[in-house]
Amino acid sequence: MSGDIGSPGEMATLAVGRQFPTDVIADESHIYWLEFSDGAIYRAEHDGSEPTLVFSGSYGGAVLVADDDSLYWTAGDSVWVSDKRGDDPRTIITGVERIHSLLLSDTDLYISRAQADYSAPADGWILKVPKSSIAEL
Repeated sequence: MSGDIGSPGEMATLAVGRQFPTDVIADESHIYWLEFSDGAIYRAEHDGSEPTLVFSGSYGGAVLVADDDSLYWTAGDSVWVSDKRGDDPRTIITGVERIHSLLLSDTDLYISRAQADYSAPADGWILKVPKSSIAEL
């Protein structure tokens, strides 16, 4: 990897040999990334050491977000959730084509759906899902 950002030593390659990482996030203890090609979620220490498979099996993942306790990600036409170790993964929303983004607040999950075709009538939307209702699923 090469780049021209700041002085030498400021940039570091953390994960190599990945086929199609589509999203990367960080919390206080780890970085997490989503692999589109196999639907896997990985985590590593902030320096890239100790890469660990957190979850696999949700092909087509493109968006990954997290709160203090959970990971939320897209896979095809679905939104999934699990704890940060990958335990108890479950689909919380299905049948939503063209999920474009996810956003978390303290109380809600927001999902945006992109328009199918720019020449067609607008059919995109933003959905708000209370996190309290997700916990009940």
